[in-house]
Amino acid sequence: MFKGDSGYALRPWVITPYRSSTNEDQKKLKTIHAKTRNCVERLNGVLKSTFRCLSVGLHTTPQTAGKIKNACTTLHNFRQAHDLLMDDVVI
Repeated sequence: MFKGDSGYALRPWVITPYRSSTNEDQKKLKTIHAKTRNCVERLNGVLKSTFRCLSVGLHTTPQTAGKIKNACTTLHNFRQAHDLLMDDVVI
């Protein structure tokens, strides 16, 4: 599931926030959505600064781009779990 901002249309694979919250449940969901989306945006920034191929754009099929991003995320998680700096990783 992809969490998009209000610029995205609501689709089965995209959760977008309510444009205007009319009750407490909608306001709560909007707040939770924003917090989650902020975490994802920060992680994307870390991944783009670490793996430069992500910052210039992947000119490939969506399936291959997804695999590349998953591989970069896996490497990032491994690096975090083992307290490695990118300088310590030999690729």
